[in-house]
Amino acid sequence: MKKCKFLNLLVTLFFLFILTSCTVTTKEFYIKLKGDILYWDEVEDAEMYGVYANGEELGTTTDLEYSLAGLDDGEYTITAKYFIGDTVTESVNEIKYKVKIFDLNLNTPDISLVGNKLKWGKIEYADSYEIYINNEKVTETKDTYYTLEQAYDGATIKIRATRIYNDSLIYSDFSNEVIYIYSKTSENKVTIFSINDTHGAFETDEDTIGIAKVGTVIKNLEKDSTVIKIANGDIFQGGYVSNVTFGNCFIDVLNNLEFDCFVIGNHEFDWGLEKIEAYKDGDLANGEADFPFLAANIIDKRTNKRPTWLDEYTIIEKDNQKVGVIGLIGEGLTSSISTSKVENYEFSDPLPIIKRLVPELRNNGCDFVVVSIHEYNDYTNNQISYLDEEMLPDAIICGHTHQKISETLTTKTNYDLPVLQSNTKNITVGSVTLSKTNGILNKAIINHYYPINYNEDKTVLEIVNSYHELINEGNEIIGFTPTELSRDALGVFACDAIKTGTGADLAIMNTGGVRTVISSGNIKMKNIYEVFPFDNYIYMVDISGSKLKSLISRQGGYLYWDSDFEYDNISTNKTYKLAIIDYVYFGGYYDSYFEPRDGISTGEIIRKYIIDELKKTL
Repeated sequence: MKKCKFLNLLVTLFFLFILTSCTVTTKEFYIKLKGDILYWDEVEDAEMYGVYANGEELGTTTDLEYSLAGLDDGEYTITAKYFIGDTVTESVNEIKYKVKIFDLNLNTPDISLVGNKLKWGKIEYADSYEIYINNEKVTETKDTYYTLEQAYDGATIKIRATRIYNDSLIYSDFSNEVIYIYSKTSENKVTIFSINDTHGAFETDEDTIGIAKVGTVIKNLEKDSTVIKIANGDIFQGGYVSNVTFGNCFIDVLNNLEFDCFVIGNHEFDWGLEKIEAYKDGDLANGEADFPFLAANIIDKRTNKRPTWLDEYTIIEKDNQKVGVIGLIGEGLTSSISTSKVENYEFSDPLPIIKRLVPELRNNGCDFVVVSIHEYNDYTNNQISYLDEEMLPDAIICGHTHQKISETLTTKTNYDLPVLQSNTKNITVGSVTLSKTNGILNKAIINHYYPINYNEDKTVLEIVNSYHELINEGNEIIGFTPTELSRDALGVFACDAIKTGTGADLAIMNTGGVRTVISSGNIKMKNIYEVFPFDNYIYMVDISGSKLKSLISRQGGYLYWDSDFEYDNISTNKTYKLAIIDYVYFGGYYDSYFEPRDGISTGEIIRKYIIDELKKTL
């Protein structure tokens, strides 16, 4: 009898072992599509991924992407699964994918003349295009344009598309006819001026290059050229006066300098996007922008549409020049924004929008079309440069990475596509001057300017000085340091201040929340806003020692903690009272450490604790 009980116990333990070993915490699994490539984020511990079309397995892979090229004609519902041992989890979403039925018939080209350049849209499946002048074939080209010589003055022009299929030559119908009238050379020229990542650099002093100096750069340019002015994101946040006015001081200056548009950057979300929306609500009492805000790829997930106060593009007409500006934000920049501020928004792939809008703006008669994107990304820029001529912009204006960029990318038409970005905080500002001859872009010149070398524009300076009370507040001395404080030193100091102010066992913040250094000597109020510009609230959280050890071991390279903290002293059997900023507490990178999120906000922003502690140094 005892033997039977012992055997039953062994069987029970065996099944418990099997059940335990097969228990896997699953993760939401999303798939995405770019062209023919299905891709997804890595799932920790996944051994393999499977891809399915209409429920039928296409194949399995250990990679993070799978090519759908080669599927037969038809429409498919694409799903995927990942495998961890005996656990199989299907993708949360599904994607519709269509393989277009091949048509032997070629569409008829539609041609137009711009100066002496014959142009047409690309015909699907066409291998080349035959050019006919006065009903005689004169040449054949794989391009979607052809430059006419003066000798063809008065001639009738038409084209047709061709394709070789199964050793047979297929022709489209002939295009519409146009008559070429030779005209003397006509020149178009425009300068696109841009600021980016100003981060609240408002008044000029020993630490800051102010916006009044930028005003002089602009007005010097306007003496010799038609100037289109773009604010390319992250303009407001980061300086005392701008932070406490939520950017209203910059609205006053940009209005005065007659900026033509403002592209939304990731830090325009820092106070909540509704703070920026207020500048387009028609209420002069809270400030009103005289220029449009652009963000063609920001989608409100609650409506699945772009917010109504944001435009995809703007068309600017100055001095008989017509310029289209498409405004975008980097697709991946949601991760650089506090979750609570961006949870209702997503940033879609900019490339399809550019492919749609550039031809639309050309058809609207724009002499020049530029893409202004708050991002600098080699992949994105190269994808733009690979576009066919009818979808290709004349310049790319970038932001976000605080680099001085002056480069060109060679396009299919051998045009050197200019790419411009300037440094942060008015260290540099930039322009690209575009020139066309008979409607054909032939030159792009990039320039950077150093506002520190310019005098302050008197009109802009009057606006700056009207904020003198806030400027004086920012200059209040609140602390002292005998040596320069590095970012690392400031991060640790901030955590010490938070720990002291909250009575926590330890305090944590992210390294990205510290933006600059502080020089030796007196510390001013504005210095703290420049170093800690984000309105991060502090949360009190109970966390087990085991989770705390896991957090530090895996994410420690991205975090600061207080000076008393020692990893080796963490007890896995203890619960700790942790003070933590909201960016980390609610951030997607840290999901597994803080679920369920039942922490309590102190109601105070990080700067409050830092300022209180600094005042003790006086």
